[in-house]
Amino acid sequence: MAASAFAGLHAVRDDFRAPARAERLALLARTARRRLRSARALERYHDDLLFLCAFPPDPATRDGARAELDRFGRRVAQARSRDALELTGITGSTTRAVLAAPVVCRLVARYPGELDLDWSGIRPAERVDPLIRRSLLRSEEEAFDGGDLSTRQWLRRARGASGMNDLEWLVAQRPRSGAARREWDRAFDALELPVRWRLRGSAGSVTALRWDAAPAAFRSGFRRTPGRSALARSLEQIVLLAPDRADEAIAVATAALAARGREVHAITHANRDEVYLADLGEGVSVLVLGAAPGARMAIESTYGYLLLANGIPIGYGGVTPVAWQANTGLNVFPAFRGSEAGAVFSLALRAFATLFGVTRFLVNPVQFGEDNAEAIASGAFWFYWRLGFRPVDPAARRLAVAEQRRRKARPSYRSTPATLRRLAAGDLVLARPGSAGHPLVDEGVFAALGLRVTDLLAGAAARGRTHARVVRETARRLHTDRRGWSMAEREAFADLAPVLSLLPLERWTVRGRRSLVALIRAKGGSGEREFVRVAQGLARFWRELARLGSGVSEPGAG
Repeated sequence: MAASAFAGLHAVRDDFRAPARAERLALLARTARRRLRSARALERYHDDLLFLCAFPPDPATRDGARAELDRFGRRVAQARSRDALELTGITGSTTRAVLAAPVVCRLVARYPGELDLDWSGIRPAERVDPLIRRSLLRSEEEAFDGGDLSTRQWLRRARGASGMNDLEWLVAQRPRSGAARREWDRAFDALELPVRWRLRGSAGSVTALRWDAAPAAFRSGFRRTPGRSALARSLEQIVLLAPDRADEAIAVATAALAARGREVHAITHANRDEVYLADLGEGVSVLVLGAAPGARMAIESTYGYLLLANGIPIGYGGVTPVAWQANTGLNVFPAFRGSEAGAVFSLALRAFATLFGVTRFLVNPVQFGEDNAEAIASGAFWFYWRLGFRPVDPAARRLAVAEQRRRKARPSYRSTPATLRRLAAGDLVLARPGSAGHPLVDEGVFAALGLRVTDLLAGAAARGRTHARVVRETARRLHTDRRGWSMAEREAFADLAPVLSLLPLERWTVRGRRSLVALIRAKGGSGEREFVRVAQGLARFWRELARLGSGVSEPGAG
């Protein structure tokens, strides 16, 4: 009887017809009175409740599902094999993961007492010592090195009566800002210390986390995936959030990923001055978060995004604009698969196109099959195909067309895992109107350029001094004076100077060199959107980078 009630709820969770509404409410009332012992059954039920909160047909269904989620900690406490819920983010479970320093510090500040070092995964305990040493006074060093106290005993003594746990004490030693903070973060990350997040009643758990980014919406059905022509239209309902509101958005995005042991670079290093919110309709919205200065890529731009439905995080990904194209992909959280992912992602692509002015989207093979068993099992290639993405590789494209014919001729036909792996031989591309005049940038160029920079500094006894000389020389060749520049602009110049030094800058016009300087300053600006826009006006810059990356020497000035 109990099993049938839970199975029945799952069967009608996405049935928006009138008869199903009454049945769903009755099933919610029945499941509320039934016990579940199995961790797997609990996870399935939790997924269904989250789904009903994200895509509710009516207020009564949403409120009933929310009430069950509010009580879910009691169910988990009574479950067998609670360890099986690790990395689900469900209240009452524990997430154990190696998380980046900015994420750890953000979570420790927002959820005091919930996160600590996972000592069961730190063997030996002395692995933590290099981080502790950064905060020692010289007068403490002999006692610390004396061996009378173990690492954990010393930490307990250093914490004293502060009430902090080991991780909180370490985080409290983190410098407030600047180069010292970045150095501390690098030291923390290098140690790869596992962190334990106990989500017992936590507001950061997947169970409780929600952020009302858009008015509540109640569904009569799911939207269909639109055709490729829909991408031609801009998405106007996009706002840049004020810093305080951006801080809330960053906190939600951080918790949504960290509770599940996941991470996106631009969310880890989020920039409170560049967080956009786009309304995708039907209660769905997307947060687009830029990376802070100091965490940006030298030439590309990087953003992370979080999708929310009725305030519930339902998926995430990254988007990397380069000139007129953007690399992206979608990850839907398991609870929300089978909903309207195609329609939502298509709308998110419109938001990205509006923000960055790109005319092409690329998806790398890892998103739909390369070394990704989950993507192969779900047939992720066909998700992108339905949106209009097509293989760049001609052989993969011919294979996809043949497979599509088989699918149409026999609806039950499924591509084999071996075929799906062959289809993941290269990138997928989706072109918007106007893309014909914008050549595709080969992303392999950036790795090749990195090797060119390595060669430039090769053999230097002091790479730092050699780099500084390259920076000065590049500034001279660009005829630019960096006095009055911000620290972020100076750092952007230092990052890009080795690449720019490889260009024949003397052959550039004065106007062209000024455009390069404007590009550099935009990279160090409050947000990277301006950098993307300036880069789109520098066709020669991309052509010359392509020549350098491919090993073709620069031809004579034209």
